[in-house]
Amino acid sequence: MPLRIQRIDALLEQLESGDIKLRVRALEVERSMRRSALMQSATMSAVGALGSLNLGAVLAMGHAGGAATPMCMTVSLVCGLLTLQGLQRVKRLDKFEKDIKRGA
Repeated sequence: MPLRIQRIDALLEQLESGDIKLRVRALEVERSMRRSALMQSATMSAVGALGSLNLGAVLAMGHAGGAATPMCMTVSLVCGLLTLQGLQRVKRLDKFEKDIKRGA
């Protein structure tokens, strides 16, 4: 028993001096951060899609687009698809969390 107390005392001294740092994992925070990252990615894709769509529309209305107009529309389509994919991932993550909370 004295050896055990001595080890605990040594550990506390190391914690106080900063030699050892405790790390606590909060799974709810990690899931929340993952959801935030997915939402941020989907939002950025949506901004790219709408920006490209706007640029393509301006070029098409000005009759100065040439090959740039279809390229802008294609970029808009790809970004739009990425947005939908990101929102589906968020939806799956929300369903997964809901199932976890229901099971707990």
